[in-house]
Amino acid sequence: MAADGRADSSHDSRYRALVLLAAFASLRRGEVTALRRGDVGLDAGTVRIRAAFAERSAGEIVLGLPKSRADRRIVGIPRAIIAALREHLSGFVTNDPGALGFLVPTAYRCAAGTSTGKRPGRTPSGRSVRKACIS
Repeated sequence: MAADGRADSSHDSRYRALVLLAAFASLRRGEVTALRRGDVGLDAGTVRIRAAFAERSAGEIVLGLPKSRADRRIVGIPRAIIAALREHLSGFVTNDPGALGFLVPTAYRCAAGTSTGKRPGRTPSGRSVRKACIS
């Protein structure tokens, strides 16, 4: 984050492609974080959704199938973000088709705590998400 409170994409580029893909391909957090290198078809301009991370009621995060059969799908990637995805894959992901594209289980756990009925930005214990993720 920049000193003035705005997002600073030049500080840490590891999550730039994740945010672009989630936003412009309309993917859920659990879907985009479960993508494997082999699910991303840059030449075809598509991603294949076949798994998703989900948080259980006890707080455990598990990898499984998407919510419904219809959620297993192929989604188009806008041309404008393909270069960012290509750069991310070459810089942060091994060449193994089964390698996770975005290694963010801790960030997922911190963000997932906001859907528990507490105020937005709070964990189940009421702590600030930012403080919980840092500590």
